[in-house]
Amino acid sequence: MKDSNGHITTLIFDIGNVILPFDYFRGVRRFAEVTGLSGETIERYFYLSELQHRYAKGQISSEDFFETLRCKFDLKMDYRVFVPIWNDIFWLSVPMEKMVRSLKGNYRLAAITNTSDLHYRYWLENYPVLGLFEAIFASHELGLCKPDPEIYRLALGKLRVKPEETVFVDDMEENVTAARELGIHSVWFRTAEELQSEFQKLKISTHEMRGQS
Repeated sequence: MKDSNGHITTLIFDIGNVILPFDYFRGVRRFAEVTGLSGETIERYFYLSELQHRYAKGQISSEDFFETLRCKFDLKMDYRVFVPIWNDIFWLSVPMEKMVRSLKGNYRLAAITNTSDLHYRYWLENYPVLGLFEAIFASHELGLCKPDPEIYRLALGKLRVKPEETVFVDDMEENVTAARELGIHSVWFRTAEELQSEFQKLKISTHEMRGQS
């Protein structure tokens, strides 16, 4: 582990679209097929609504989230059908998995993620790479979503690390900006290859990345 005298000791990653790329339109299409609702309606109410935002902040349970949608649209499906469609939008970035594994042991690894209870449990069950993180700060457990500065402050406090000793990686510009305003070194993620170049500028050593992100 590098010393904390002005050096980077801790790397904090977003998960969705960084470690685990996703395409929620996969879910939109599946739900449209099963429910008969339009893709536009599915996108608007299942994925981009205030209801979904409340779910991501842990203000309602997974069952209540589903039940509200079921009643609103008179859905002819049960919870056991809903869950696998809701979860089946992710896949693993092999280059990012390699990078995380190469960093483990030389840096403290953590994550800050906006997610829901069902997605979070699905990740932990299906993607062992997440077990390499010392801590995962998940919105639904904390009642906070990025880019709220409090979620970054909470993570720094729990990790007992200074902002200047930390690098944060996220695919959303507003989340990167919020972290940077707190003094955290922050990188706007696009690809694993570009991230490796940014890490090199910060003197963070990783193994060479190969493959698609």
